[in-house]
Amino acid sequence: MFRTPNRLFNSPFLYCSNNLYTLLENLRPKITSSNSLKLFDPSLGNYDLHSLGCQLSSLPLALRQILPKMDSASSTEDTRALSPSTMMVDRANQPLRFLDLPTELRVQVYEEVLLVGKVFYTPRWREIKEGGRFRDWSRYRKPQVQLLRVCKQIYQEAEKVYLASNLFVLPVRFNCRKPFDMHSHCNDLTLHRERWLFSKVAFQYLKHISVAFDPRAHIPFGTSQDWEEDGDFSQLTLAQWNALHESENQCLRSFRSDLAQRLMQLTSTLNFLELDFTNAFCPCGCCRDLDISGEFLAKLSPVKTSIIGIRNEEEERELLQTWAEDTGYEKEGEEDMVKKYGMTINPKNDSWAEWMDRLHLGYRRRQ
Repeated sequence: MFRTPNRLFNSPFLYCSNNLYTLLENLRPKITSSNSLKLFDPSLGNYDLHSLGCQLSSLPLALRQILPKMDSASSTEDTRALSPSTMMVDRANQPLRFLDLPTELRVQVYEEVLLVGKVFYTPRWREIKEGGRFRDWSRYRKPQVQLLRVCKQIYQEAEKVYLASNLFVLPVRFNCRKPFDMHSHCNDLTLHRERWLFSKVAFQYLKHISVAFDPRAHIPFGTSQDWEEDGDFSQLTLAQWNALHESENQCLRSFRSDLAQRLMQLTSTLNFLELDFTNAFCPCGCCRDLDISGEFLAKLSPVKTSIIGIRNEEEERELLQTWAEDTGYEKEGEEDMVKKYGMTINPKNDSWAEWMDRLHLGYRRRQ
């Protein structure tokens, strides 16, 4: 069977008939790594000749005499193309993508960018001035959460590091914010209605949170146009004052109950929980009100619990007694509950900073 020389030797296989010897001597094909020479001859047998894999010494003498010698330049080029050293050079010339790094190195990058110690949600000046949770807050770096927008794989890998490693200082009305309340439609212009605190997957990965009990948190959202002046506050009678006081306290307790229920949406076991009672006054501001159920403690089961803002021993005793009853430690005693949840009352130093230092994790602005 005859074909034109170009088509014959550019094809993967070369089919030759009985005039094999004349054909090879006339055309002198170059055998390279990109093609092969297949010989069909009844007298010589069938052979597949490859430029790099063929053992010429095993062929009949007649074939060895007429087969063209491989071009030394093309042979060297083909061999170099397949050599390990050349492959390493080619790889070195290619750009290294971030996702080509090992997972351990990528996690280190995520920690450098997203692990900042505490995450704050644009606190108001009053919270910064009066709240005990904002000690040295300006020394904490901001997390570079724009990294989560790069691609889906980075988002899934980095979000877990972000959620599980930082302490999230939740705003006073966090229970009205997404993802805790998916049906909230508040009209407070300062609350950023559509701004999520974090994604819903946070319920599985959050390990450290800070919560404040503030009476002003239960006041309905609104603007100055929503207020109406019915009379002088100082002109209220004692009976009116007591009725107002009791009514507002009931609203506050209902709000705190909802807050505790929202906390129990977390499915992860907390490592660190901070509770701030600095501004735990009644809505009228005339007395302190620490009446909140401790059921959420049993649900979250924190390893370390830091309680700040307690005014005196009486408040401490009242709070611990209530929580011991709510968590099933009424018979065992308050001491067992304190040990179980690692409670500290009004620590002198920042408990979270000490916790992070013990884990050898950086938590403040790098100098």
